This record gives sequence, C-alpha cells and structure tokens, in this order.
Amino acid sequence: MSDNGNENEEGPRFQVRDKRRVSLDPEKDEKTEDTTEAGKADDTSTDQEKDVGQGPSKEDMEAAKNLADAAAKGDRPPPEADFTTFVISLASSAILHLGQAPHPETSKVETNLPMAKQVIDMLSMLKEKTKGNLEPDEGRYLEAILYDLRLRFVEASQKESKPPSN
Repeated sequence: MSDNGNENEEGPRFQVRDKRRVSLDPEKDEKTEDTTEAGKADDTSTDQEKDVGQGPSKEDMEAAKNLADAAAKGDRPPPEADFTTFVISLASSAILHLGQAPHPETSKVETNLPMAKQVIDMLSMLKEKTKGNLEPDEGRYLEAILYDLRLRFVEASQKESKPPSN
C-alpha cells in the first residue's frame, strides 16, 4: 500500500466530474466548483455532475437562450479558438473577396479576386503543412472548404472575364 493517500484498502479511489462550462453566469460556475477534500465522496455535487447523460437542465436551457439572445444582438462572445474556427475565418475572408458576401462594415459587395486567390492559397498551404497532423474530421472539413472555394473562384473569374451583355 502506498503512502500517497490515493489508495485505500480496496484500491485506488477517484471520481469523475463534468467541469465543462455550460453558462456564462459566474455565480452558477462558482456553485459547480469542487470544494470537497480529495478522496471523499461529494454528496453536494450538482445535478449536472450526477446526471451528465440526461440532457440539458432548465438552467442550461436558460443559459443557451441568453447566448442566443446575445448572438442576435451581435454582442456574443467570440467562438472557441480551434482549427475549424481558424479555417472558417479564412474561408469567410475568401467568400468576402469573391464578392459573395457583403463587407461587414460597409455592407457593400465587392470583388477582389487576387485577395481571394491569396486566401485560398493560404488554406491550401495550411492543408499541406498540416498533412498527417489533423484529426480526420478536420482534414475532411479543410478539403471540402478548399473544393468549394476553388469552384467559387472559377465561377467568379469567369463572370469577371465575360463582357457585360447589352
């Protein structure tokens, strides 16, 4: 038996707790923090910790509604910084430069094919540099985004090269 306090006569003892943040309410987050001593059973755990697989609670639904309301007003928190978010950001920039979305500040639709090509090339370079290091879903997502942007670029190039018909 070890003297580190992690084992008792029956073997190692540990607990699994879901500590993911579900709401932006700091009071709720403080209530779910573990305040018990290590190794003791926590009978004061929240419903979220006890019933992880039973769907969202009323409080979680309210927090989701608040986030949706904040998003509708435009004052939502930034998305989680991960690979997919980074790819979406670059793809959004390419779509903007392809003239397929209005500029967020001016609301004008403008086409800038050289900039669109540069962003598509950066995504292509990112694909090559991360080859073998991406999760399968990330690799498929990046490939699908590149395919779509390349098709859109060809279409926009063809539209720009055609003279306007009278």
